[in-house]
Amino acid sequence: LHEDDTLPAKFLRLGFHDCVGGCDGCVDMGNADNAGLEVPIARLQAAFQGYDGLQELTRADIWALATLVSARFSSASRTVTYSFDFYGRTPCEKSQHCEGIDCGNDPSRQGPHRVLPGPNGDTTTVLTYFQDNFGFNDTQTVALMGAHGVGKTHRENSGFGRDDAVGWVYNNNRLNNGYYTMLVGFE
Repeated sequence: LHEDDTLPAKFLRLGFHDCVGGCDGCVDMGNADNAGLEVPIARLQAAFQGYDGLQELTRADIWALATLVSARFSSASRTVTYSFDFYGRTPCEKSQHCEGIDCGNDPSRQGPHRVLPGPNGDTTTVLTYFQDNFGFNDTQTVALMGAHGVGKTHRENSGFGRDDAVGWVYNNNRLNNGYYTMLVGFE
């Protein structure tokens, strides 16, 4: 993360996209909503392959850990810690909800198609999506959406942004309230 300051935002995005439908270490790269996730998947695949002997630690665990480390790395004080108490997540190619889905030679990139929240949803739509898909209340949803303040927008990935790939906010490498400040027009 110190060598490439774009990775924390990419790992945060990968963590969310992976956990829609269950944190299983698989995304459908044929889904346009997952555009741009190839970079973090490749970086984490290299790390995961180095630990083939750890049968209890799965690709899904590595992705979850990268997400937590990136959240800590992006916090203003970096003193916030996130618990990683659970490991042994079932990867999609071994899970029951993926039976009958051909994940090809690389399930990390050919996982099941999952519907992500639309980019133009109003407040009610966003809150309903997170309640229905994650059981989140309004406060939890607002906190999670704040992650949009980390990283840059790339038009080829999300349809948002300019050609020079700017962030939603000025200080786009820190978790803060900048995303919400921008939304209400005070930036």
